[in-house]
Amino acid sequence: LAGFLVLVVTYVISFTIEYAGNLNHLNFLSPVRYFNLAGLAERGLSPIYLALTVALSALLISTAIRGFGKRDLI
Repeated sequence: LAGFLVLVVTYVISFTIEYAGNLNHLNFLSPVRYFNLAGLAERGLSPIYLALTVALSALLISTAIRGFGKRDLI
């Protein structure tokens, strides 16, 4: 449930940024906006967003591994 809520919130943030037009400085709040397809084709990968993606993935994977060890098997 928490993962679904995070996904929905990030999509809402992404759509808000896209339709407002002048909120591009908030792109870091939504992973959906990290890699724009047109910008990726023109300029390649942004090192800042690439590092942010790797750091966020590492944090979430380590959190999942720690949580997996604490789960109740009964």
